[in-house]
Amino acid sequence: MEMRPRCPKCGAPLIKNGRKKLKYRGEVQQWLCKRCGSQKRCTDFKGYLYPRRVIDTAVYLRIKGLKLADVQQSLERIFEITVKSLTTICNWVKSFVLLFSFVFRVASELLHVDETLLKTARKDEKLWLWVAKCPKTKLKIWHLSRERSEREAERFMWKIREHLPVSVLHWPKRIRSDSLKSYYPAIMKVFNREIEHERVKSFKEHSNNEIEEFFRCKHKFPRFRSSYPHHPIPRDNYHNRCAAKSFLESWFNEHNARIVRKLNREQLKMIEIKNFVSKFANTLRCFIMLILERT
Repeated sequence: MEMRPRCPKCGAPLIKNGRKKLKYRGEVQQWLCKRCGSQKRCTDFKGYLYPRRVIDTAVYLRIKGLKLADVQQSLERIFEITVKSLTTICNWVKSFVLLFSFVFRVASELLHVDETLLKTARKDEKLWLWVAKCPKTKLKIWHLSRERSEREAERFMWKIREHLPVSVLHWPKRIRSDSLKSYYPAIMKVFNREIEHERVKSFKEHSNNEIEEFFRCKHKFPRFRSSYPHHPIPRDNYHNRCAAKSFLESWFNEHNARIVRKLNREQLKMIEIKNFVSKFANTLRCFIMLILERT
């Protein structure tokens, strides 16, 4: 049974009263109240000028790596609607990216972490992308910074800790990284020696390919610049970083959501059960070793 909207004035159910073609929204359903005679138009998103299908398509195309100008041209060809401002598309991505966000558990005893350099509109500006990958679930945690220092590595580790379970028994045992020296003190400060740091010196002997293969998709990312048309090359680096953060947040949320859809609930439960059994066996083994040493 179709649920009809109610009149905001008297509360009576509304009836359909034809459709009207608007400049930006296209055809919109109109409703009429028989009791008080007021009319109402059916809106998808309250406070937004454009219809829902246009906003959904714009956010999807932006997540796939298209530039703002390309998204604008695609909307004009598909829906025959012209979005005049590129800032409008950027604001849509910032507003609706929270719909894809979620918190996931790291379900592996080993985490792969690495960092890579991103391109921006200015050659003198550097943006570093830090990524942690769970080998079992393939889910990823990310952090964006302007420098590759120990302070930023510590912030990245705190972000990883937010996605870990509360109990220390369910934490991963090792974090594997490259030869960057900033990782070790950051791991020691944040995890307090509960997690070991595995440093890879030679990728031939013991590779970190889990995260290196993921960085091959970096060519899909656009060259980040200001989203404001009147500032094609901004004077400061703030707008470039905001544009990169907005795009990466939407990209990673959509990427993780796609992985979660593939993983069934039973598979996630089996992963958690296996991790719990293995960690319980390790703690029991350590407890028995301590008893034997004392005796």
